[in-house]
Amino acid sequence: MEPDVLPLLSIGIAMLTLLSCLSSAFLAVYSFTRDPFPGKREFSLICVSAAVWAGFATAEYLSLDPTARTIFGQLTYAGSAWITLLWLFFVLRFTHKDRYLTPWVTRLAFLLPASSVVLALTTQYHGLVWASVEYLATPYPDLYIERGPWFNFVMTPLHYGFILVGILLLMSAYVQSESREYRGQILWLICSVAAIMVVSMLHVLSGVSLYGLDPTPVTLLVAPLLVSVAINRNRFMQRPEISYRSVFMDARDPVVLVDSQGRVMDLNPAARAMCSIESPLRASVRDAFPDCSEALISASGRELVEEARQGGKQIEFRSRELRDTRGVLIGRQLTMRALAATPDALATTYVDRDPLTGLIGRKAFFTRLDAAIESAQFFTLVFADLNEFRELNSALGHNAGDQVLIETARRMLDVVDNRGVTARVGGDEFVILLPSASREVGLRICERLEKQLSPEFILAGQATKISASIGLACYPDDGQDSATLMGNVDKRMYWIKRRRLRSNAN
Repeated sequence: MEPDVLPLLSIGIAMLTLLSCLSSAFLAVYSFTRDPFPGKREFSLICVSAAVWAGFATAEYLSLDPTARTIFGQLTYAGSAWITLLWLFFVLRFTHKDRYLTPWVTRLAFLLPASSVVLALTTQYHGLVWASVEYLATPYPDLYIERGPWFNFVMTPLHYGFILVGILLLMSAYVQSESREYRGQILWLICSVAAIMVVSMLHVLSGVSLYGLDPTPVTLLVAPLLVSVAINRNRFMQRPEISYRSVFMDARDPVVLVDSQGRVMDLNPAARAMCSIESPLRASVRDAFPDCSEALISASGRELVEEARQGGKQIEFRSRELRDTRGVLIGRQLTMRALAATPDALATTYVDRDPLTGLIGRKAFFTRLDAAIESAQFFTLVFADLNEFRELNSALGHNAGDQVLIETARRMLDVVDNRGVTARVGGDEFVILLPSASREVGLRICERLEKQLSPEFILAGQATKISASIGLACYPDDGQDSATLMGNVDKRMYWIKRRRLRSNAN
């Protein structure tokens, strides 16, 4: 016999799932309106999926009709089926390990949760998700569900596998990171997903229930609370770690951070290559960089510049005040830059440049590439080839083509800035060498190049669209000599060009 009214406990549990739904929806809106941060889209979708799951769970828990209760129970999969895959994608982007998340990989991966939703909504016809379902009215309204093979052998292992892989990636990022805020964000994320995972495993694997109801949607209320702590205490969604690392660690010029006692607090890879001792951290800056004068270290002004000879080169030392987030002076920032020492050196530099674009020429570029390989430090190459440039030359003339090359060089320099060496190595071929840059940094440069080159060029009074095929290779992963590196980056660029041509033909 069906009960006339719901027990107060069932109503109370339903109110908790309703709070889970509302808090997840609020967090989805909040994250969507924030400035971009790694994994923003995936995190927002996780919150949306949690809100859908908790919303249908609320409707299920408040239903007295067996048919309605069953339908709402099936509809909860419209939210729960996506969460763990979105969680894994979010973690990959949040920890900057998303190099393989191409559009095709993403689309194929989402076939699994989509299949689970379809099978859940049609389970009465095949029993793959729910083998059987029985409505029990006493001692409290409940659906007694015997789960099917798809749920037991596909959905469950993959869901928990995605969660565990995400947690392991976060733990690895925690160990490798030096940022206290970033590590704090990671801890709160792990706590939130671990709480949900433990409760889910207790329910699915051990049959633990909350007065006959699945307690997992109730536990979804915990995640927004923990994430809100991460927002307040560790600036989650406000300032990702890469905002500091990309400026400091990927800088082309050597940069050293010195405390008020003249000791090295931190230095980037370019500075470490110039260092005179093996362990510079906490050492005297004069021991690490003997050519740096005492005046630069103990300077009291905002900025001081000196020049010195080092290794046969003229080096410019630039010392600036270093202040913390409260504006308190905590030391100095030293930046070193090689200068052309003589008019002969200046003349050589001019000869090595492409006369049309002003970029480094082919010969000078390969000299720098060989030097980068000899230094045995990780670096990234980006190769760009303009699409349909010959056709443009034929249609509008060589003067228009020259203007395109000049404007392309200017736009590329705007993207690269001082983080790498930009060269023209062929008619419409450009290469960028990014010292000490990871593959992730190279991929971001490629994305910015595509955006920078997409606006129209104005040639002979008319707008002309120019695009580029861009390839990427990293030393030493993609080659340990210049020929292999250039060969691999060229192959990847032409693969992209051929794919673009096939898509245009279709």
